[in-house]
Amino acid sequence: MKLDKFYSILVLILAFNFIDCASRCYSCSGLDCSQATIETCGSPYATCQKIITSTGGVKIYTKGCSDICVNGDEFRFGTSKLNYLCCKTDLCNSSNRISNAGILNLIYPIILISSFNQILRVLG
Repeated sequence: MKLDKFYSILVLILAFNFIDCASRCYSCSGLDCSQATIETCGSPYATCQKIITSTGGVKIYTKGCSDICVNGDEFRFGTSKLNYLCCKTDLCNSSNRISNAGILNLIYPIILISSFNQILRVLG
């Protein structure tokens, strides 16, 4: 029975952390994002994103809200490179270095589903 309580508490903690989202992000596009504006995200599941496109040593930044967060993706097209970064707290996409969403955010859904299945087995 102690294990059941543990799983129930774990599911609640993970669920609240997993649904954490950004409601405001910096928004800009171009060579210099020093004049970024603040964008209010429309989605309840929004994250802040920063996309860096590098071509021939020139970096172009794009910042704003996004519903999809696949942190750390990198794409190459010939001599061009695109880095996609995201984070989940308000105004977290400000600097040239973005805070990582973290490996735990990738593991949370797996733990959540596993814990939920364990609870269903106990109850069923």
